[in-house]
Amino acid sequence: MGFTQCLTDTCIFARIEDCGTVLIEVYVDDLLITGTCVSLVDKFFDEMKVLELKDLGNAKKFLGMKIEEDTEVGYTIDQEFTIDEMLEKHGLKDANCEVTDIRAGDKSTPLRIASYSDADFAAGKDDRKSISANVIYVNGIIAKWNCKKQGAVALSTAEAEFVVAAVGRREALGLKELFEEFGIQSKTPIILKIDNQAAIKQLESKASEANSKHVDVGLKFLKDYAKKGTVKPSHVASGDMVADLLA
Repeated sequence: MGFTQCLTDTCIFARIEDCGTVLIEVYVDDLLITGTCVSLVDKFFDEMKVLELKDLGNAKKFLGMKIEEDTEVGYTIDQEFTIDEMLEKHGLKDANCEVTDIRAGDKSTPLRIASYSDADFAAGKDDRKSISANVIYVNGIIAKWNCKKQGAVALSTAEAEFVVAAVGRREALGLKELFEEFGIQSKTPIILKIDNQAAIKQLESKASEANSKHVDVGLKFLKDYAKKGTVKPSHVASGDMVADLLA
């Protein structure tokens, strides 16, 4: 049928032709199908008539997400009902909330990716391993996040920051490569948001090195990409470090 499985996310299949693009997101036996025009999506369903594939029309729910379409402003996606259940479960029903609508843009809007990385140094009481946290933004919208204990003990806050920044850069690169598979190129460097000045100075220094081998590998990994211009370290105030919520 002409679809290619994406290398970055193997659950996504793409058919890219001169007349347009069709994307399929597969989760077990649930499919989310979209395209650059309705006729291409209709063509896909015509091709699938040999199978018992049920067309549910415009997507309204998918994997716990509610999807709404507004002809004037576009699509909105939320998990309001899931969040309400979580708030009720954890006694946060009356907590304050903040609106974070997706900013308006068009096809010519450049792709900008930023990784906020933070580490809670020596947080493990038993093993003194640090906690890593990353929040990845695409054009100002949170696209990915993670939080986990580091695999080895860091000897300083700066070393812990190198480890988490390397993970953030890797996650951001994965998103960048996924967009490139869709034909969306990013001409701007990935911005690494770090709140530790010592870590930034190490990244910008030509002679910097870390005491631990695993940390030194991560440091040189970042420095190599920074030298190529595909990564740009940037200091962010601790109060604006969004990843601190997870670390």
